[in-house]
Amino acid sequence: MLFTLSGSHPWNSEYKTEDGRVTYKVDMPKKLCGKRATISRCIGEILPKSQSQTDSVVSNGSSLDSVGDYAQNDPFDLENKLAHMAVVEFNVRSPSRILHGGVEVETKSYLRRPGSGWKTRRQRIFTGPDEREYKWVMGPVEPTLFLNDESATVVAKYHKKYNLPWKKQPATLEIMPMGEGIMDTIVTTLVFIELVRLAEG
Repeated sequence: MLFTLSGSHPWNSEYKTEDGRVTYKVDMPKKLCGKRATISRCIGEILPKSQSQTDSVVSNGSSLDSVGDYAQNDPFDLENKLAHMAVVEFNVRSPSRILHGGVEVETKSYLRRPGSGWKTRRQRIFTGPDEREYKWVMGPVEPTLFLNDESATVVAKYHKKYNLPWKKQPATLEIMPMGEGIMDTIVTTLVFIELVRLAEG
């Protein structure tokens, strides 16, 4: 699955499929203190059946179907049927949080560092709704999500936007087939990971 982002950053973009349909929308107003990104998801047949039935950003058995209300401008336009999915609250001086389905978790415990050393500063591990462990590695420029096991299988890759004379490409999120069942979780954790990168400079 390949999503093309409408903006330059994952925290302020529409995520569109290859045929141009909006699947996710992330909004983050500019604030002087703290950042709050609201993530909405299209309701319909765009997502795999297994995704709509099982994925939950926080692995606690809550159902996305019960989250939020439809925000639709045209009842016949699937792209405008967006339901509130999650909120990422990123703070530098106080704990950052993810709110989903009435459940609130601190990112310090949910997206934990694998260690305290310098090498693990740009890595975060979390347990997905499928009870498997995943690891984001931010990399020098772009993050990659791996299975956190001996196979280190690539699950997703984020590619940043380039608008240079010799290189022009939109930002994209590439999710491998094995990650399509946890797309909601991937999008939500990506937003947090890139806010960490922004704060660290």
